[in-house]
Amino acid sequence: MKSTTGFCLLVATVVLLPGCGLLPPFAPEEPCGPDSGNVGELLVFSAVTTDPDGQDVSFCFDWGDGTRSDWTRFVPGGQPVQAFKCWADPGTYKVRAQARDPLGMVSCWSAAHSLAVARRPGGYPDEVVGTVSTGVSPFSLCVLPDGRYVYVCNRDGTVSVVCVRTLAVVATVRTGTGTAFCCALPGSDFVYVTDEDRTVHVVRTWDNSVVAQVTVGAHPLGIAAAPDGRHVYVGNWDDGTVSVIRTADNTVVATVECGMHPWGLTVSPDGQYLYTGNGHTDDVSVIRTLDNTLVANVPIAHGPGDNAITPDGRWLWQSCGYNHVGVVDLRSRSVSGYVPFGTYAQGIRFLPGGEYCYVADYRGDSLGVVRASDRTIVDYVNLGTISDHVAVHPEGALVFVTCPSIGGIRVIGYGKGRGEEAVAGY
Repeated sequence: MKSTTGFCLLVATVVLLPGCGLLPPFAPEEPCGPDSGNVGELLVFSAVTTDPDGQDVSFCFDWGDGTRSDWTRFVPGGQPVQAFKCWADPGTYKVRAQARDPLGMVSCWSAAHSLAVARRPGGYPDEVVGTVSTGVSPFSLCVLPDGRYVYVCNRDGTVSVVCVRTLAVVATVRTGTGTAFCCALPGSDFVYVTDEDRTVHVVRTWDNSVVAQVTVGAHPLGIAAAPDGRHVYVGNWDDGTVSVIRTADNTVVATVECGMHPWGLTVSPDGQYLYTGNGHTDDVSVIRTLDNTLVANVPIAHGPGDNAITPDGRWLWQSCGYNHVGVVDLRSRSVSGYVPFGTYAQGIRFLPGGEYCYVADYRGDSLGVVRASDRTIVDYVNLGTISDHVAVHPEGALVFVTCPSIGGIRVIGYGKGRGEEAVAGY
C-alpha cells in the first residue's frame, strides 16, 4: 500500500514539473475580433496563448453556432493565430478558443467573445479584394466543397492550386496539353480535370498528384459531378456526347448523345437530371441520370455556353453568348425569358442562397450581379480585364473569376477594406 501511494505521488510530481512536456497549454485569452458583422461576411478572429513547457500551440475556435473550426497550424507560444468564419443567420454568437500542444494535450476554453451578426441589406460580394497570378490563360476553376482551395485550369496544361486563406498558389499540377474545365467531388478528396486530348485527369487533393487518367470522347470540355459523388459527367465538344464516369473505379460506364458542342454541364440538386448547354445546336439537352437517357432538347437563343441551376432546382440559367442569359423553367422544360446582359455572357454561378447570380461579361471587363427574384442586374463589378468563368465559395462570401489576359484570377468580396482583412485571415 505504501509503495502504491509513493508511485502515485511520484506521478503527480512528474506531471507538475515545468518543462517536462506533460502540461497542457494555458487557456487562450478571449478571442480578438469584431463585435458585429453581417450575414455572408467573412469575419476574422485571432487567439493567443502560451505553453508552460515552451512548446508550440495550435488553436480551435468554437463559433457559437454549433460548429467549430479545424485546428490551426502550430505556432510558437505568444504568437496570435487567425481564423475566419462566415455566419449564415443573424443572431448573437459566443466565440471561444481552445489550444493544444504537439502531444495533443488540450487547454481549457477561453472566455467568450460576443458577436452580433445582422442581415446585410442587399448584401453580396461587390468589390475586387485580391488578384492571384496562376498560369497562362486561366480558363475555368472550381472551389473545393470544404472551401480551403481553388483549383484553376490554365490553358498551358496545368492546374494551379490557390489557398483561399493566403490567396497564394501552393501547388501546380501538370495535367496535359489543353486543360479546360474542372469539378470537385463532394468530399473534397478529388478534382476531375478535362483535357482536350480526350482525357480526364483525376487529381488527389491531399497531395495534388494525378492518380488516374480516363479516356473520353473527342475534345472534352465541360464537366460536372453528381451530388452524391458517384459519377462525373463530361461534355465532348466534337462528338456531341456526354461521357459518364463512375468514380469508384474511374471507368466510363455510358456515352450519351446530346446537342452539338456541349459546353456548360450542370447536375440538378437532386441528382436526377444532367443539363448541357450546346453551343452549335442552340439548345439545352436534358439527360436522365438514372438510365443515362436523353429525354429532351430545349431550344434556346444563340450560342449557349455555361449554365447554373438555382439552389431550389426550379430554374436553369443559361449564358447565351453575346448579350443575354436565358432562364429555363425545368418543370415545363421551356424558356421563360431572357435577361439582357452586357456584351458577352460567359461563366455563370449563383450564391449559395440563390438570391444573386454572377455572370462574367467576357468582353465588358466586368462581372454582372443579377438579382434572381426579379432577374434584374443590380451591379457590375469592374474587373479591369476580360473574364471567362466564375466560382463561388461555399460560404458565399467570396467569388473567384478567371481573367486570361492577366494570367490570374480576381477575387470578389464584401468591400475593399473589410474584404482584404477577411481574406488575410482565412
